[in-house]
Amino acid sequence: MRIKLETISDFARRGYRIRISCRCGHVVVHEPLALLRALPRNMSPRIEAIEDRLKCSNCGARGGAISPAE
Repeated sequence: MRIKLETISDFARRGYRIRISCRCGHVVVHEPLALLRALPRNMSPRIEAIEDRLKCSNCGARGGAISPAE
C-alpha cells in the first residue's frame, strides 16, 4: 500500500522528516513541524503549493522537490 503525503502534517504524522532537493543537487532535510511553523500564515501546507515557492540557498533556483527522509 502506498502512503499519500499531501501536506506537511502528513509527514509529521508518519514520522518522516522532509527532504528538499534542488535541480543543482543541493539537498536539505527539515523537521516537518519546524517547516510548518516557518511558513507564512496565509500559505497552504500542501506539498505542491510549497514546492512552487521554495528557493535554493545554493543556486537561487525556484521549485524544489519535497520527498520523505527517514
